Amino acid sequence: MGEHAPGLQIIRMDGAFGACVDGVDLSTPLNPHQFGCIARALRDHHVLALPNQRLTPQAFAAFARLWGAPIDFFDLDYCLDGNPNILLIDNREDCPAYKRDNALHWHVDSTYESPPVAVTMLYGVESPTQANETLFADMVAAYAALPAATKALIDGLIVEHGMGDPRLSLAGEKRGPGGDEPPVQIRPTVRHPLVMRHPQSGEKVLYAPSGSPFGIVGMPTDEAIAVLRGLKEHAVQPQFIQSASASAGTVLIWDNYAVMHSATPTRYSNKDGERRVVYGIRTRETVDLAEARANEGAAQCTST
Repeated sequence: MGEHAPGLQIIRMDGAFGACVDGVDLSTPLNPHQFGCIARALRDHHVLALPNQRLTPQAFAAFARLWGAPIDFFDLDYCLDGNPNILLIDNREDCPAYKRDNALHWHVDSTYESPPVAVTMLYGVESPTQANETLFADMVAAYAALPAATKALIDGLIVEHGMGDPRLSLAGEKRGPGGDEPPVQIRPTVRHPLVMRHPQSGEKVLYAPSGSPFGIVGMPTDEAIAVLRGLKEHAVQPQFIQSASASAGTVLIWDNYAVMHSATPTRYSNKDGERRVVYGIRTRETVDLAEARANEGAAQCTST
């Protein structure tokens, strides 16, 4: 059977999907069975919360690298101490308006890049006693629930994605209150399939119909936007939604191929009990060994 992963448990969250991982210390290197169990759990549950962690930025980054290469964020002004791999999210009172609540729309991270990121993780350094959950939509379940006629229509469609492109406003997605916002860097358009096979599970996924898409190849703009909006509204129905939080000491991980997500409004405050400090890392392309480790280690884990 190989080395056991002692004490590690995968416990389903209450709600539509997601799981908590107990009994692991991410401040020390994980053995293959520990990482395999966590990788398999992410594949199966899409969103994981790992509580009771005490991590330095270096330890958090070391854990993230198990999943693939961390991306460089395009604006160091959003990063921790100039480190392009670690996003700093906080709610200090003097936070500029252009940084406030700019993820309140439903989206998938970094779909304006090719290849896009596979895994996003947040580490809660400090958290308020209430609010600041992230909402997730299960895009595997959302696709499976579509009528057969809709599946036939959208299978094979290619969607255009971008960042900073004025055509994004056609989708009518809220990105935050704005105000005094510096010029947005316009990136080249990229294309992704609207329906893709999940790289690990092989399941069909409704991929990122909201956030960065502004058109569908070969389809008139108005028709394309109507299709994308309709799919987004389908995917964010209550039966597909789960909430989770990167509370203090918790690492929250999600599978960007399997879920779409949206932040909830933040209260900007320096008061005790209201402060929020979170580190964020996104990794591109799950490492090749993740699935092998998952298959090897999953049988060692206890699920409840």
